[in-house]
Amino acid sequence: MNNNTCDECGSVQLTHCHDRGEVVCEDCGLVKEVTVEAPWQPGLRDPNHAVRTPIPVDSLKDIRDANQTPLTFTQKKRVRRMRYVQQRVNPRASELLAEIRHILETEFAQDLPLVIRNRIDYILTQLFSRDPSVSAIRKPPSNREDDDCCKQSRVAYLLVIMTYLNELDNRQLPVPEFERRYRIDIVLLNWMKKRIGPTVQGIIGLESRGLCPDEHRRKQLLQYLGLYLVEIEKDEELSRELIQRLRQLALDILDEWDEPLYGPSLSDTPPHCSRHPRHVAKLAIAEASKQLNSLSRSQRSRIKSTLRGPTRRGSSTA
Repeated sequence: MNNNTCDECGSVQLTHCHDRGEVVCEDCGLVKEVTVEAPWQPGLRDPNHAVRTPIPVDSLKDIRDANQTPLTFTQKKRVRRMRYVQQRVNPRASELLAEIRHILETEFAQDLPLVIRNRIDYILTQLFSRDPSVSAIRKPPSNREDDDCCKQSRVAYLLVIMTYLNELDNRQLPVPEFERRYRIDIVLLNWMKKRIGPTVQGIIGLESRGLCPDEHRRKQLLQYLGLYLVEIEKDEELSRELIQRLRQLALDILDEWDEPLYGPSLSDTPPHCSRHPRHVAKLAIAEASKQLNSLSRSQRSRIKSTLRGPTRRGSSTA
């Protein structure tokens, strides 16, 4: 067989299809040769190619599939649902997370160091990744303006994280100062704690697992110490410098009591080892308030009432 006859039937009726770059036998339909470099130009198969307007591909994502086949009503509904879930699950696609990060990097930058901001940003990312419904939280009803209420709800995310950092990570972040600055509604803050508090506690508390008894007690002591000091700091009569001095004095008292703050206890049975760390931290703050001479009588009474906590209904006041 030569190049001018068909390899299958031997016919000489060969047709050169220049648009497809093929040599086809008219008798049996065999494709004898395929030319790779076919001189094809746009518009040879479509005479109206030059006058057609291009259609953006993004506009076809919700109405056509990969083969450009129109989607049914059920398929369109599934596509919208999948896109909605993807926006909630992916932290980068969440506008709410972007707004919270913007507040953290601009308005909180002067009061929080870069290390703390990075720590809060990491917790935010984990929060939105573990609980996809967080980005769908709607602001609670309020009598304030919409912009003010939205700003408060975004700041509340940061304040909740900062509160649990003070409790669980031994931080001294000025949460009460931010509450007064942004006029945060206490109802909104408590509602936000119930909503995202368990997830934030789980993210921060993962580092506490697998500790030895001395390290675990040390972490609990510092957690409760920070918790009580944050509650005391809410009183506007007590300055932040005074709270810092009270904290340092309480740490010195715990060290004198041979609590494992800077290492293992020297004795087998420290004075307050049998008591819960919460009670020991409360006793240390109470003793520090007695030793701090710069406190007035009213300030000491305020600290004492804060440590005592709210009075239960029906309990004796004697």
